[in-house]
Amino acid sequence: MAALCLALLCAMVAITAVTGVSQEAFEVIRADYASAIAAAAPALRAIVALDTLFLIAYTALFVLLAQALGVAEVPVVKLGVRLMIAVAILDMIEDQHLLALARVASSTSLDAGSSISSISSISSIDSLSVRLQQVLSQTKFLISYLALAMIALGLPRLDPRDRLFAWMIGVPLPLMGALQWAMPSLEAALNVGRWLGFVSGFAAAIWTLQRRSGRAAAAVWKDVPG
Repeated sequence: MAALCLALLCAMVAITAVTGVSQEAFEVIRADYASAIAAAAPALRAIVALDTLFLIAYTALFVLLAQALGVAEVPVVKLGVRLMIAVAILDMIEDQHLLALARVASSTSLDAGSSISSISSISSIDSLSVRLQQVLSQTKFLISYLALAMIALGLPRLDPRDRLFAWMIGVPLPLMGALQWAMPSLEAALNVGRWLGFVSGFAAAIWTLQRRSGRAAAAVWKDVPG
């Protein structure tokens, strides 16, 4: 699941690198929102398609990770996993709302016969919808930060590498999120930093699980007579 998350995330980043289109660009209020999302619609649909698979993969990952590390019944971890499921649900709503906005914007820009009154009506709805999109998206991120912090608090700390993994899960993304809200001028750079945080987190999960598997195998061989 961690490897699948990593592959899907890299695919979404690759689309952004090639097209210049990202979900994050349409998760905040901007003056040219309608025209920009209409132009970005084809690439945005491809990203959302991958994100649909991504949200399934990361939900499964955190459920299975807690079990694999033997902390599934730790209260803060149980809370964190439940919060991550809530994040996935918000992610579904966010994705469908983005697709709806893209379709409305594309239809409006292509419909040359629309009356002025109907265009004004759609524009008014879009204004409210864009505000809703920002609130929805940023709330999703905030809940994800809380989920990661709760899961990190309950992770095993058998050695320094375990403690490093817990810090990687629970600290960098919440800090970058807080900075992004406090300093909008850093938004683009912090979006890249958030992507790197996701990538390093998934890679660290793979590394941690491989280490745990290796420790378990060593313990088994140690107990074998002779």
